[in-house]
Amino acid sequence: QQKKGFVIPVYAWLGSHFARNAAQELHRTSAFGTSLFSSKVLETLLNEAQAGNLLSQRRIWCIIALNKWAEHWL
Repeated sequence: QQKKGFVIPVYAWLGSHFARNAAQELHRTSAFGTSLFSSKVLETLLNEAQAGNLLSQRRIWCIIALNKWAEHWL
């Protein structure tokens, strides 16, 4: 039997109860990943993610992951 990974419902979370945490993370202007984008772009991503846009949810997740990586390694 082929090995299966553990699926985390991150994208579903970004459209629901994790949305507030994601918004707080993306509003941290000192965060590395957040600083690469304008606040207008980030707001658009957040709005689209909450509306269920999977691409926007993935982009937000990547920005948050970059922020956390930079906090640890930079």
